[in-house]
Amino acid sequence: MVLSLLLLLLLSVCNASHFFGTVMTYYPSYTDINQTVQVVLRAKMNFHLCSQLTRWSCSSLNCGTEILLPNTVIDRESSDDWCQYEEISTRQVPNNAPFLLMLSGGSWVGNNNGITNWRAITVVDVRNRSDTNKANSSPQTTILPLLRVPSNCQRDFNLLAFDSDGDNVRCRYGDASLSECYTCTQPPVLNLSASCTLSFSPTSSSNEGAYVVQMVMEDFPKQNITLTQTNGSQEVKSNNDAVSKIPVQFVVSVDPVVPSCTEGLYLPKFLPPTPDNGAHLYTLVNQSLTIAIKAETLNATMSELLYSGPSSINQTTSGPGHYIMTWTPSQREDGESHPICFVVQATYNGVKYHSELRCVVVAVKAPPLFRHKVVVALKIKVSPSSPVSEEDIRIGIIQKVKHELDSRGIASNVTLRLVKTDTATPSPDC
Repeated sequence: MVLSLLLLLLLSVCNASHFFGTVMTYYPSYTDINQTVQVVLRAKMNFHLCSQLTRWSCSSLNCGTEILLPNTVIDRESSDDWCQYEEISTRQVPNNAPFLLMLSGGSWVGNNNGITNWRAITVVDVRNRSDTNKANSSPQTTILPLLRVPSNCQRDFNLLAFDSDGDNVRCRYGDASLSECYTCTQPPVLNLSASCTLSFSPTSSSNEGAYVVQMVMEDFPKQNITLTQTNGSQEVKSNNDAVSKIPVQFVVSVDPVVPSCTEGLYLPKFLPPTPDNGAHLYTLVNQSLTIAIKAETLNATMSELLYSGPSSINQTTSGPGHYIMTWTPSQREDGESHPICFVVQATYNGVKYHSELRCVVVAVKAPPLFRHKVVVALKIKVSPSSPVSEEDIRIGIIQKVKHELDSRGIASNVTLRLVKTDTATPSPDC
């Protein structure tokens, strides 16, 4: 009786909730000697309130046994527009045959393209790939529950689309005939490219309001590959055959006109040392990664940093427009790449404005078993194009130097420290 009541209460909460979308990604964990495969699945769940819950369910015969970790809040908008939490689970399946997960329920937040009930599917395929000799993993991405754009401004949302297997990642709108969404009406004010750029062009004020975006992200091998199951069966995939399929669902709000679309006046503008969109960052297990973000707007009031990423991210603010995100990956993230996306929100006369969307990918590696310390001194003259604080310079330089070292094949476990000198005597070729 108690269990039945609990299920009824959970169902009523889901049906009365306001859904803001979802994203699911996965990584294979291991295959043991008995051919049992473990898969780690990470779902971003977006609702109006953090107390509104729902669950992904198995839609095939090979989903195995699930171990679900407690849900953890990632971020919430300060006025309770939305909340995003992370649902992490592991599934131990008897073999590495593909399986299907589904999310369904109702109802979406009120919107202009008539979407009511929600539905999303994930195709999990962790068969061994002939090109990497490893199990397949899904594309890696994330997104905020709600992105804003004024109705009179052009904006491109360059969505993160990264694949650790080196596949080509493509995006498209969901298809109702494939059960990828319940009602799949596309937002008429947005255009989606196969390269995962969502574009908005200025429109009439009569089109202002919320639009549901229901996308599917797929990975395609760059050449023919063979996928092998633990039972020995094989399948060839060409560069036109998707291997994985994950949902990317969220809301775009077309807001009232802004006095100027120029970044930095009313719309927040990113400044150094904010990492570029698509930047690849690196850190070690149990080592903290620091991401400094700076933005400005002359006429609006900076309110907050909004982000989506691992639920263990910590955020601090050192002043208006100055934000620090810190993340310390645990052992379970070893060998994985994790996406982080963010915007800065400002307000003017009660209207909320977003900066452009920026996303980075963080690769996590295990620390080396043996360490040989080498100390190298570099002298750098810093001439920023706009005013920055000493802390911005310190964090920004370390972040960029680490990225450059890793891109040149130098070990990512180096420790960098910036030492300020009172005088600098640059060499003639500086």
